[in-house]
Amino acid sequence: MKYIIKKRKSWYALANLFFILLALITALIIIIILIVNRFNSVLELSWLIILLIGFGLYIMNYIFWQFRGYEEVEINEKEFIIRRKGKLINDKFKIPTSTIHSIQEQEYEPITYTTTIFRNPFLFSKAIGETGGRILAKYGETGKYKIDFGLGLTPEEAKLYVQQMNEVLDSLGNNNASTSDGGND
Repeated sequence: MKYIIKKRKSWYALANLFFILLALITALIIIIILIVNRFNSVLELSWLIILLIGFGLYIMNYIFWQFRGYEEVEINEKEFIIRRKGKLINDKFKIPTSTIHSIQEQEYEPITYTTTIFRNPFLFSKAIGETGGRILAKYGETGKYKIDFGLGLTPEEAKLYVQQMNEVLDSLGNNNASTSDGGND
């Protein structure tokens, strides 16, 4: 069974990403001006130019994710596959179906201006819409490993997807999967 989960745009994330991209472009222009006016060799600051361009591509990857991103979740007899598409570099996570412990809803609050990135360094990836989601899949022998997805879902949509995915897992004979609610540990 295959599910396509469209990601909703986060204008907060886009504002932050565009601000960072603008800062990178400004820094790149300043470095190029310094090279032209003061330095005889481009090699003296080329490492910084390469670093800024690389980070700019990283940021562009997540800008594309905000505009075109979607998650493709596939469940078959052997694997539970989550693909995040619509970016420059697409992600793919494969989990053996037999190791799925549970698929459940979880509370997910997107990052807002009241949340500070300094409290938790991993909030940057959540702020740009790369991590998090309303659906939590626990896998492994005891369910100690986790992956979340469904970034653009409303609570009602998440509940429907969780129900459908658990039904598919049950039909495949995966007796580990449960339909328990609340994924916060």
